[in-house]
Amino acid sequence: MNRCPITYEPCGTAKYSEKGLKMIAAKLTGLNDLPYTASELRREAANRAKKLSI
Repeated sequence: MNRCPITYEPCGTAKYSEKGLKMIAAKLTGLNDLPYTASELRREAANRAKKLSI
């Protein structure tokens, strides 16, 4: 049994609970994993941070 990383409620074999998905967006029914490794995510974040303006 998995626990939802958003609500920490048991969610069976799913990765996220329905309640957790609804907390993000009312019509959200599922989330896919990003197709990046940890190092690719860091590189992508660094590239995008250069373009941010606060």
